[in-house]
Amino acid sequence: MVHVEEFSDLFLRKRAQSLKSCIGPAQASLLSTLSFIFPIELLSPPDLLYTILGVPLPIPLQGNEPAPPLSLAGEYGALVNEDSVATALGYVALVVQLTATYLCQRLVYPITYIGSRSLVKDPISAMVGPRM
Repeated sequence: MVHVEEFSDLFLRKRAQSLKSCIGPAQASLLSTLSFIFPIELLSPPDLLYTILGVPLPIPLQGNEPAPPLSLAGEYGALVNEDSVATALGYVALVVQLTATYLCQRLVYPITYIGSRSLVKDPISAMVGPRM
């Protein structure tokens, strides 16, 4: 004889398993839609210059530089200025924030999306006392 509680537990376990099998395809669909909305494309292969929504995403010129330059000399110099860099990095902040949300991941460095004025918070550096 099956008790009502055992039947309920079995039903809930099967329902949870069914829902878990739907999560992966839903996440893949959301990420695919995100990549369609915010396409990242290679603009200049020799310079490794990419764009997001057609706005250049500059990379640091030297490996030891902490941030991308706010202007660029050469063929694509007119496309890269302080406003375009802020815009591109704002798009990246939104994409990273949405990707983390879709994958149910908490970001170590939380992002506050405010367009081209987006912020990445560093709660680790704000800690007082020893860091271990």
